Amino acid sequence: MVLILDKQETVNKNIQINTMETLSNYSNKYSRIARYISGNMTKLEKVWFELIIARDSEMKELVNEMKKDWNTTGEFLNQKNINPNKAWSNLHQRLENENLIPSTEEATISFIPQAYIKYAAIILLISIIGGVGGYKYFNPKQILLTNTTNQNTLITTLPDGTTIYLAQNSTLAYPKRFVRGTRNVKLDGEAFFEVAKNPSKPFIIDTKAASVRVLGTSFNLKSADSKSFELNVVEGKVGVNLNSKPNEKIIAIAGDRVMANNETLVKEHLLKASTTKSTMIRLQFQDEQFENIIKVINKTYGSNIQLAGSTLKERRISVTFENDISSIVNILSVSFNLELNRQPDSTIILSEKHE
Repeated sequence: MVLILDKQETVNKNIQINTMETLSNYSNKYSRIARYISGNMTKLEKVWFELIIARDSEMKELVNEMKKDWNTTGEFLNQKNINPNKAWSNLHQRLENENLIPSTEEATISFIPQAYIKYAAIILLISIIGGVGGYKYFNPKQILLTNTTNQNTLITTLPDGTTIYLAQNSTLAYPKRFVRGTRNVKLDGEAFFEVAKNPSKPFIIDTKAASVRVLGTSFNLKSADSKSFELNVVEGKVGVNLNSKPNEKIIAIAGDRVMANNETLVKEHLLKASTTKSTMIRLQFQDEQFENIIKVINKTYGSNIQLAGSTLKERRISVTFENDISSIVNILSVSFNLELNRQPDSTIILSEKHE
């Protein structure tokens, strides 16, 4: 017997399966965090999970956020005498009524076991009761970074390790953390990108004129409206799609410049291109982690500055430097009351002074 399905029905089934598989992946991730926070892991599971947290800064940040929500809402539940088990039953009934829980006959759909999804549901309930909403974990808050200064280059490091040098009169929008299969940001203006390599999670930059897709490379990008676009590739390989003609795509490599001309992408090879990074006058950081600032300085000037102590590395500061390595070191040591220790091999170690 041959079973013939309507084309639209087939598409709907595929969408449903993909959606449920994605939900299963997210549920698994957050239910593990819920089990860790609530103390429902075995000792071996806890040790293993803490190793994962130590190696994954994105996971560590998410755990800390969910701990805050857990503690805050725990106090709220006690004050209001709310029964979480009853709340879970109500939510479970609503999911069933809306056909959001797959039946046992859907064998092709991988779904989280009932015992585990309960923890994810509790986290969702706690988030809603606490007024933050489970939505924020799957759709992280967008951060808007704007550089309105005349001569400063605003530098930031994204959650994945990508460093961006934002030029004057430019705006960058990016999520607090990357949770999906791609790393998407939006640029209005000009910036230099040093994209952290991650073959399984492409980095995509959306502009008004075109979109740029990379895995890990460095390049300068300028696009202020739907017609202007200029890309200069310094390292690696970059794919460009024009918004007005999505099927038109160009692959650019190191030394290539891609421009938009009459709704057509044009590529040429240059010996050397001017970039936001190469023309920096002052380096500006806003509420940036100290460790990230040092990484940028070392990469920009070929220096070897090291921070002593995890507390100092995690400190967040706002600072502006002249484009000169000697003044940068002096500003850091004096402004933040740090002890400067120069090693024979030119290594500079900064540490907190002990009274």
